[in-house]
Amino acid sequence: LKRLKGGSFDVVLADPPYRSGLVQATLDRLVELELMSPGGFYVAEHHEFERPECPPGWEVLKRGRYGDSFVTVFRRGDE
Repeated sequence: LKRLKGGSFDVVLADPPYRSGLVQATLDRLVELELMSPGGFYVAEHHEFERPECPPGWEVLKRGRYGDSFVTVFRRGDE
């Protein structure tokens, strides 16, 4: 993600290996490197035991369960 610094994305879809910690790590890097557009979406599929935390200035729009999997939709606030 570091190579993408300076970019601005409206939507990022993530489906990393389960229980790898990469859902949260990816979200943290998107925030740190300021890669998301205001109002942008980060959609992540993850295992039920992974509960990514919402960073400041973001909100969880939806979290749906599908068997052992969850899909969480985060939205960056408008700035």
